[in-house]
Amino acid sequence: MRIIDPVMEKKFNRMLRQCGGLYEISDIEQLINEGKMQSFVQGATWIVTQINEFPRRKVLEIVFVVGTVAEAIQALPQVYTFADKIGATLIMASNARDGWWTYAQPGWKKLGSIYAKEI
Repeated sequence: MRIIDPVMEKKFNRMLRQCGGLYEISDIEQLINEGKMQSFVQGATWIVTQINEFPRRKVLEIVFVVGTVAEAIQALPQVYTFADKIGATLIMASNARDGWWTYAQPGWKKLGSIYAKEI
């Protein structure tokens, strides 16, 4: 079952390549269907999360966001509610472009940057 709007597929595939080529859309869809990733939709915007458990914290990681900033901000309450429901004590956004920082809501802080090297 396809869960991404076909119109967004080209943009999403480009973003996946820019994020290191770790996933294809079919991988994400499978992980969502298996409950290993979560999907939040607002209009034409799609937020994909995954739960990470560390020795001292449960984290809800926002792995991908495709769509508009306005719709992503509108969808955040769904993400926050889910994080609270699962007992997460931290939400992290990996793979975020620096331009999105302009729209960060109060409480968000920049923890660092991601660097990668092909081997």
